[in-house]
Amino acid sequence: MKRKFILLSIFLLFIILSINIKILNAQNDNFLDQFEKAYTALYNAELNGGNITELYYKLNQSLAIYEEAQQYKQRNSTLYNELIDNATKILNEVMSNVANVEAQGIATTNNRILDFSLEMVSLVIAGILVYIYMPRITLYIWLKIHSKWKVVKK
Repeated sequence: MKRKFILLSIFLLFIILSINIKILNAQNDNFLDQFEKAYTALYNAELNGGNITELYYKLNQSLAIYEEAQQYKQRNSTLYNELIDNATKILNEVMSNVANVEAQGIATTNNRILDFSLEMVSLVIAGILVYIYMPRITLYIWLKIHSKWKVVKK
């Protein structure tokens, strides 16, 4: 009877530990999946002209916390869970801000295109005005300067 109890308790302990390991691995996979999504979103935001510097530092901070948590995975599960939760919180913050940064990047790019177009139009208009009015202005100035000249016979 005592032997069956010991075997049963060892079996239950083994099941509990295997469930705990599966839960920890699920947290790792979940964090790494979220990290990959955040990285992809940051990459797309940068392609659209967004300034991702601050979000990039937060993403790196989240990864550093995750790597620190890996040191405590086997030794201290409560500290491990705290660190993973903190890293996930930072990761969620990054994900919530990516859309705003991407929208700002798109707006900035559109403003640059508009500014460039206006500059080119103004240069073309200035060139046309110079082409049309420069001969008249030159002739007017030349006549003003030389209007008091007198031609003398030699």
